[in-house]
Amino acid sequence: MITAEQIQQLLNAQNNNDFISVAKIANELLQIAPENDFLLQAKATALFNQANYFDAIQTIKTALQIYPKNNQLLNSFASMLKILTQNVNNIFDDNLLLFLAQTCKDLSFFASAVIFYRQLYNKNQNQNQNTKFLLDYIYCLQQSGDAEIAHDLVQQTPSSEFAKTSIYILLNNYCSFITCQQMGEIARRRANLIAQQIPQKNFDFDKYKQQFLLNFHENSKNFSENLVEKNSSLQKKLKIGVVVSTFMLNEWVSAIFRQLCKNHRQTLEIHLYLIRHDNSIVADKNHCDFYQSVQDITHLNDQQSADKIYNDGVHILISTISHAFYGRLPMFAMKPSPIQFSWINWFGTSGIPTMDYFPVSNFDVPNQQYAQQFNEKPLYFPDLWCLVPKNEMAEKFYKKRPFSENIMNKNIVFGNFNIPEKITPQTLKLWALALNAVENSQLIYMRGTLVDNALCEKYFQELAKYNVKNLRQRVQFIANKTREEYFDCYQHIDFVLDAFPASGGATIADSLQMSVPALTVTGNLVIGRMAGSFLKAVGLENWICQNETEFVEKVKYFAAPNQRKYLNDLHNNLREITLKSAICDAELFAKNFETKMWEIWNDFLNS
Repeated sequence: MITAEQIQQLLNAQNNNDFISVAKIANELLQIAPENDFLLQAKATALFNQANYFDAIQTIKTALQIYPKNNQLLNSFASMLKILTQNVNNIFDDNLLLFLAQTCKDLSFFASAVIFYRQLYNKNQNQNQNTKFLLDYIYCLQQSGDAEIAHDLVQQTPSSEFAKTSIYILLNNYCSFITCQQMGEIARRRANLIAQQIPQKNFDFDKYKQQFLLNFHENSKNFSENLVEKNSSLQKKLKIGVVVSTFMLNEWVSAIFRQLCKNHRQTLEIHLYLIRHDNSIVADKNHCDFYQSVQDITHLNDQQSADKIYNDGVHILISTISHAFYGRLPMFAMKPSPIQFSWINWFGTSGIPTMDYFPVSNFDVPNQQYAQQFNEKPLYFPDLWCLVPKNEMAEKFYKKRPFSENIMNKNIVFGNFNIPEKITPQTLKLWALALNAVENSQLIYMRGTLVDNALCEKYFQELAKYNVKNLRQRVQFIANKTREEYFDCYQHIDFVLDAFPASGGATIADSLQMSVPALTVTGNLVIGRMAGSFLKAVGLENWICQNETEFVEKVKYFAAPNQRKYLNDLHNNLREITLKSAICDAELFAKNFETKMWEIWNDFLNS
C-alpha cells in the first residue's frame, strides 16, 4: 500500500524539479499500483524532462490506453507533442520519429502524427518505403484534413495485394470526407481504381450485365401487367436490396426502412445486405425482424456478393454507404441489379457509371449546373431527400429557455459540431468574419475526436490571419467524451455557424431537434446544400446565405440585441416545428419513397 509519506516525497521532488528522483520514486510506487494515472503521468513527465523521449512517450501512451479520456493525461501528452513537433527538424533518430508517429496515430493525434511521418518520409524519400509506413502516413493525412496529399501518395504505394486492399479502404474514408472543389473529379478517379480491381479475366462484365438485364426485362412484363389488373391481388412486389453497415442500423437507415416495412409490405420487400465496418459489431436480431431478409455478406468478395444479389432477384439495389466505411463499390460496378443508386451517407457522386440515380430535392439540385456534378441522374423527392428520425437523446437534453432582460445583453455564442475534415480554411474564415462582426461574441467547436493540440493550433493560426481580437479567449475547442456532453452543449449555443463548402448533415439535424438554428452558405456544390435542405423544410429560408457577404450581414442581423426575442422564441419552438416537418415525417417519406421506387422501375420497363 502506498503511504502518504511516499506521495509527499514524490511531490517534494516535483517541486524541486528533481526529475531523476521523481522518475525513481514513481517507478517504485508503480510496482505497487501499476495502473495509477497520477504516478504514470509523473513518471512520463520526469522522463520527458530528462530527454528520455522513448520511455516518456511509451509511459504516457500506456496511461492513455488505460484512461483514454483523462484530461490531465491528454494535456500532458499534448504538451510533450507541442515541444517535439516544434523541434522535429532536430530529431535525427529515425526510430524515434517512427515511434512518435505511430503513437500519435494510435492515440488519434493525427495532425501531430503527420508532422513526424512527413519528416521521416522526406528524409527517406529516395528509398523504398514499406507498405505499412505508407498506409499509416496516408491514413493520418486523411484524418488531419490533408486528403489531396494523401491521394497523391496513394499513387506511389507498392502494388501488393495487402496494399491494394488497405488503400481501397483508405480511399473510401478519403472520399467520404473530402470537401474540396474537385470532389466530382476525385470520385471519378476513385471509380477508375475500382474498375481496375474488377477481376476481368474471371468475370465477363458485359455478358453478365446483358444477360441479367434481358432476364429481368422479360420477367418484368408479366409483373407490371399484374399490377394494373383491376381488383387483382398483388402476387409480386418490388424487391429493394439495401447494402448497409451494421453499425448504421440504429438511426436514419433504420427509421426509413422500418417505416417502409411497417406500412408498405404489400408492394415492397426490403432485403438488407450487411457489411460490417467492424467485425466486433453484430446486428441486433430484434432490429432485423422487420425486414424480408437480412444477410451478412461481409465474408463474400465483391464478385460473390454481386452473384448473390443477382440470384436473389433484387430489382433495385441501394448503397447507403458509397465511398464511406468500405462501401463495396466494385460490387455495384458489376451491376447486380437493373437499377442502382447511392444514398444517405455520401452526398455526392459515386463516380461509377453503373449507379443510376441519386435522391435529391429541388433545393439540392435546382438546375443542370448542379446536376453536372453527378454521373447519376437526380431522383427528385417532393419534400426532402431523406428522413431524420426523432432523436431520443435530443429529447432528453432539450430544455426551453425562459426569456429575461438579461438575454438582451448577453454575449452571443456561436457553435459548430462538424467533423474536423469539414473545418476547411473557408470554414475558419467564416468563423473569423462572424467573430469580428459581433463584438464580444464567442465560438465553441466541439468534436469527440478533437484531442490533438497540433490540429487546434492549426485552427488558431488560420483564424489569426483575420485579426480576431482576444482570439484564444473567445474560441473554445472541446473534445466531448460522451454523446450526453455533445447534446448538452447545444443548450449553450445561440446559433450554429455551418461548415463550408461541405455543409453539416447529421449535426444540423441534431441542431434543429435541439431547437438551435443554423446559418449556412450554400456555395456551388451540392454537398454544400444539405443544411439548406433542412432549414428550408422547417421554414428557415432566411438563414440560408448565397455568399460570404450575405453571411456577414445575417450574422450581424441575427446577433443584434433587437433580435434576441426572436432567437429565444426559436430556442423554444424550433424543436416542435422540426418534429412536425417533412424532416421527421416517417409516414410521408415512406409514401414518397414507395412512389419513387415504382416510378423508376416502370421507367426501366418502358426503356
